Amino acid sequence: MAFDWKDFAAAFLEGTAKNIERRGEEARTYEKEQKEAAKRNAEVIRNRAAKAKQAATYARKAKMYLGSHPQADMMVKAAMSAGPAEIATLYEKLEAAANQPGQNGKLGEADIDTLINMPELPSVDDKYISMGLEDFAMQTYGASKGSIIRSAEEQEEVGLVGQLFGFGAKQRVDERLGEQQYGMGMSISDINDLAEQDEYQNLIKDTSLTYGTLDRFDLDDYIKFDAIITKAIKDSMDANVASLNPANFASVEERVDFTQKLQRNAAQALIDKSVDENPRMLESPSVAQRIVAVMGQEHLDKLYIQYGIFTQEELDEMRDGGEPTAAAAEGGASAEPAVEGAEGGTGAEPATVTPPVTEGVPPRPQGAGARRRNAASKEWDEKYKGKYDPVTGLPIQAGKRPELDEYRQEPTIVAGRTRSVSLYTEWMDKYGDTHDPETGLPLPVEE
Repeated sequence: MAFDWKDFAAAFLEGTAKNIERRGEEARTYEKEQKEAAKRNAEVIRNRAAKAKQAATYARKAKMYLGSHPQADMMVKAAMSAGPAEIATLYEKLEAAANQPGQNGKLGEADIDTLINMPELPSVDDKYISMGLEDFAMQTYGASKGSIIRSAEEQEEVGLVGQLFGFGAKQRVDERLGEQQYGMGMSISDINDLAEQDEYQNLIKDTSLTYGTLDRFDLDDYIKFDAIITKAIKDSMDANVASLNPANFASVEERVDFTQKLQRNAAQALIDKSVDENPRMLESPSVAQRIVAVMGQEHLDKLYIQYGIFTQEELDEMRDGGEPTAAAAEGGASAEPAVEGAEGGTGAEPATVTPPVTEGVPPRPQGAGARRRNAASKEWDEKYKGKYDPVTGLPIQAGKRPELDEYRQEPTIVAGRTRSVSLYTEWMDKYGDTHDPETGLPLPVEE
C-alpha cells in the first residue's frame, strides 16, 4: 500500500496544533495561578514590611541612646541580625538603663560599653555597613526584593521556530510577570519569589549581643560605705587610746599627724576595695568628699585616673580653671584630710588666712566606768560637739562664711556633667549654729 503523505501531514498538523494549544493553555493557567498567588503573597509581604518598619523604629530609638558611640550603627544592625526580636530587646535595655536614677535619660560611651557586649564581628559585607537602617530591616525581615535569591535553574533558549510550535510559553509568562508591577515597588514574580523565602534573613552572620548592668551608687550604698569607713576609723582610735595620750607628743601638730596616719591606715584598704568593686561610686560627690576627708585629694585623684573617671589632663584643666577640688566641698577645706574622731565626726583644717587656733578643750571622755563616761560624754557633747574635735580637742576651723553669690561646680553621677552648689548654703547647713561667719572659729561655749 502506497504511503499517503496527505493523511500523514494532516495528522501531524492536527497533533502539533493540539500541542501548541496545550502549551498555551498551560502557560495561561500558570500565569493565572501566579497572579492569584501574588494576591495572597502580597499580604504576607505587607506583614513582613510592617515588622521591618517596626524594627527600624526600634533601631532609630536605640541609636538615640547610643548617641555618638563609634559602634552605634553596627550595634543595631547586629541586634537585628541576632534574632527577630533582638532589636526590641536592645532598645528596652538601653531605655531602662538611661532612666535609672542619675542618668537623666542619657548614656555615656562608658555606660554603653558596660551595658552591651558585642563580640568582634567577622568580615561584614560593605553593602550592609553602608546600608540605611530601614533598607537593612526590610531585607532582614524578607520584605525587600533586595533579599530575593533567584533560582540558578538554566532557562532553555527557544528559537523563533520553537516559539511557533508553542515552546517556551511558560518562560515568556515569567518574563511578563517579572516586568508587570504589582505594588510595593515589586513585580508579580518578585512578590511570589520573596514569599517562598524565609521570613527572617540573617544578613550578618555569627552575631550575638550580651547585656550587663549599670552598677549605680545610690544613697543607701553611700550610707553603707560611710558606715564601714567610720567603724574602721573608730575601731582604730579605740585600739590606740593610750597612744593618743597628749603626753606622748611634743606638740599638737605631731598628735594630729599621728591621728591622721591611724585613720588612713584603717580606711585605705576598705576604700580601695569598695572602689574596685564599683568604680562608678567615684562619680558621687559625697563619696569624693568622704575619701578626701580621710585620705586626701591626691589619693582621690589617683583613683579618678586609675578607673577612668577623669584623666590627668582633665583634672589639671579643672584645677587651672579655678574649680575646687572635692576637698573644698567640705566647707572650703584644703586638700589635706580632716581629722576624724572616735565618733566618726569630721573637723576641717583651716581654709582662710586666719591663723590656726591651737588652744583647745579636753578631748571627749572615753575612760572610767560606763555610767560616768556616758554622763561626761553627754556633757562634753552639749558644750563642744561640732565646735571641737572629740579626739584631739582642737577647735574645728570652718573658714569664713562664703558670700551669697559664691558657687562651686562639682561632678554629678553622670560622667562629664556638673552641678552648681551654693557655698553659702553649704556653710550655713554645716556650721551656721556652731561657728562665727567672719572668723570661721567656734562660737563661745555656753557654760
